[in-house]
Formats: sequence, C-alpha cells, structure tokens
Amino acid sequence: MTPRAERIACECLLSFRPLGQLDWAQGMTVNISPSGVLFRSSEIVGVNILLQMTYVLPGQIPGRGGEIVFCKGKIVRIFPPTANDCQTHMGARILEYQS
Repeated sequence: MTPRAERIACECLLSFRPLGQLDWAQGMTVNISPSGVLFRSSEIVGVNILLQMTYVLPGQIPGRGGEIVFCKGKIVRIFPPTANDCQTHMGARILEYQS
C-alpha cells in the first residue's frame, strides 16, 4: 500500500473551473498535498469531473510559500454540507501541474 502524501492544513483562496468552461468559481482550501487538494465551495462539481485549479501555496511550505500553482485535477470525492458548514467539501487529485 502506498502511503498518503503529507497534507498541510491551510485556508487559502482557490479558483477552479471544469475543463472547457470560461468562468472561474471560488473556494477555500482545507488542506493541500503534492498529490491533491481538499477545498470547500458553494459551487458544486461532480465526482470524476476534470478541472483546472489555481491557488497560492501557503508559507508553511519551506522555500515554496507564495508560489502560484496552476494545475489540472479530477474530483475524486465530495462531502456534503453539514449543519456547521453550508459549503460542499471536494477532494481533487492533481493530475498535472501546468505553467
């Protein structure tokens, strides 16, 4: 079994859009890792949807804090809103970093 990548808890603005769409939706990261990102948003994207994402790496990442990330990913899980949080949480696997 492959160990999961280390996740860094952070709350940063994230913009995303399904591939082929022009308009960006907004969300907030919950945690990030080199292989994926968990974020929350009032805009919902379905499981297996390919999307583009962009966000700024947090300062907790030595030597990389403040870098802008632009990547292609795929939604792999969705967590519906709860009584304490009215936004949907979505987990995306990063498929490719783009420049």
